[in-house]
Amino acid sequence: AKGCPLGPKLPAGGPLSCSRSLFMLGIGEVGLTELDGEALPSSLGWLIAPQNEISVVRNPSRLGGVRKLMLSHNQLDAFAAERLIDAIPALEMLRLACNRLETIPPAVFSHARLSWLAIGGNPYAQRQVDVALASS
Repeated sequence: AKGCPLGPKLPAGGPLSCSRSLFMLGIGEVGLTELDGEALPSSLGWLIAPQNEISVVRNPSRLGGVRKLMLSHNQLDAFAAERLIDAIPALEMLRLACNRLETIPPAVFSHARLSWLAIGGNPYAQRQVDVALASS
């Protein structure tokens, strides 16, 4: 559902949360400001929600089965990202590029299966680039 206005938030207990066999969900550019696990099916393995305005995360434990999480181009800070990442034990791929991360959320380093991470375009990454350029 790219570009179809659904937001600012999906209804908890709504039709998506009842889709028990839904494994991949793409909800990019739909105007979301909040991501609520209670609005999504617990069967999700892939959650793709780029180019929204997501800054709030609620009930992340419901997303515990997600393996691939793509939330680039949103408004997540390190605290919101940490809550979400910490609730997803099987995380393998994480795309948080172009958000508002001032630090890398510590939960990133506790995921043994995490093999793909994108964090460019965040204030943290820009500071690292600036330091590297200044010392070269």
